[in-house]
Amino acid sequence: MKRWGGLGAIAWGWSLPLYGCPADLPQLSAQLSAELVPYLNRAYTQTRVDQLAIAISPGELAPLPTQASAAPPDQLFVSVLTHPRGQRELTQTAYWLFWARHHQRWYLSAVYTRTGEGPPWNVSDGIMGQATRRWLRDRCRPQPSQF
Repeated sequence: MKRWGGLGAIAWGWSLPLYGCPADLPQLSAQLSAELVPYLNRAYTQTRVDQLAIAISPGELAPLPTQASAAPPDQLFVSVLTHPRGQRELTQTAYWLFWARHHQRWYLSAVYTRTGEGPPWNVSDGIMGQATRRWLRDRCRPQPSQF
């Protein structure tokens, strides 16, 4: 059950959160896959990239292998289907999103992508990183203190 602030809450000065951070990585994956397309399209428009995101795959939670001594970070693998505006050619791009959790909030640590057999490269400051951080900002609002 989501808590919300209605007119009574405004009248009494209460500020209840409209959204909450997902509690775990599977919930984060489901919500991100369902809600990120408009954020991607907004980022494409703001950066004047003539692309349109159509769909995002459900996230895969199997982590990439890391060093044996290190605990694997929270990872999410998604594919984004896009096409240039006004054209029918579809492009599928894979992304690995690495997450950190601190004080009940999620933070995007890094975003990587790969083309063909080449090495992955960091696109954390690219459109996927921008859109994901904006989604987190809107989805994971700070919880006001309760009195």
